[in-house]
Amino acid sequence: MDRTGYLGFDMALLTSPAVVIGSMRLGEADKLVTFFTLGRGKLKGVAQGARRVKSRFGSALEPFSHVSVVLFERPPGQLARINQVDLVHSFQEVRRELETIKIGANMINLVNRLTPEAEANAKIFRLLVEGFSLLDHRLDPPLSELLFVIRLVAFCGYQPRWDRCLRCQHEILDQSISFSAGLGGAVCAACAKGVTSLLCTVSRGSLAFLRSAQQMDFVTAHRLRATSSMMAEIRKLLKSQLTYILGYPPVLAS
Repeated sequence: MDRTGYLGFDMALLTSPAVVIGSMRLGEADKLVTFFTLGRGKLKGVAQGARRVKSRFGSALEPFSHVSVVLFERPPGQLARINQVDLVHSFQEVRRELETIKIGANMINLVNRLTPEAEANAKIFRLLVEGFSLLDHRLDPPLSELLFVIRLVAFCGYQPRWDRCLRCQHEILDQSISFSAGLGGAVCAACAKGVTSLLCTVSRGSLAFLRSAQQMDFVTAHRLRATSSMMAEIRKLLKSQLTYILGYPPVLAS
């Protein structure tokens, strides 16, 4: 993504693919919109007149929308001015069922919480587009959410280690293990006895799933199969990890 330079002394023009991850009323006619852009990561801006009936923005500022945005950036701490937003894909099917609305909202909430302002991350941008596309096509929404979270925490720098015990450094083979959010990965049965923080049990089936999920791309990983007990176990593990990172329990679909 090319930045075209400065207009005056304090504004720069940015044109970038983006995903709308937040939108709220501002004043009588405006909207405060949060984008995750390909070129600059998470950015917030004001869309003047966006709530008027004949607004030039139309429905392009709805959450989940994949768009092309043109905005004027301001110095750090100041809101950008949104000049133009062209809709690429609305992912409107995501909004038709409560389940996919909840899962989509969980996805954008986690991206909002885990990413800093104005830090580009092309992997997270593509993850959002793929995630909403899969929800749009109803390709196992609960599985999509788990696979999304597994990738998001990895792309934010928190990918767990599953190959070795993080205390004794012995290779994890075909054995029962636990997950320690504080240590950031697997702990063997022997070392788990000496860990005082909360641990999550990881069965052999769940361990195989997590290892495979890390190695496959997002779409291909939907071929993986997990029992209801495995899904519950993995969801508990992810909640433990996110609670450690965020400082409070996250909301994930049950």
